[in-house]
Amino acid sequence: MYLTDSTPIRIKIKQPLENAWLTVGLALKQRAMKVTDHSREQSLFYVQYQPKSLLSMFSNDEDGDIYLLKLSQDGSETAVSADLAHPSEQLNTRDDAQSDADDLLYAVFETLRDELEE
Repeated sequence: MYLTDSTPIRIKIKQPLENAWLTVGLALKQRAMKVTDHSREQSLFYVQYQPKSLLSMFSNDEDGDIYLLKLSQDGSETAVSADLAHPSEQLNTRDDAQSDADDLLYAVFETLRDELEE
């Protein structure tokens, strides 16, 4: 598993999509990220995420924004990308929420790399 150098970044998991779906789901659960919905058929997780930052410590917004984690087969690997969900699905709207999609991917990557328990 590795992070791509592309913009936006993506996680590449050296597993077929079916296995990667379970792996990412386990990482989200271990990281205690709130999955608000999912579609296995479309390979989507809707994740409520609030990055840890100095500004968020002073904010009353503890719920965070809703992001889409999309898994897609890429040859023998699975690519994972993150995007801000549609504005109508947001609990709150912040100007910098889209940039936090990379932070979400880094958090998932760190869990997959360092902490994933079977």
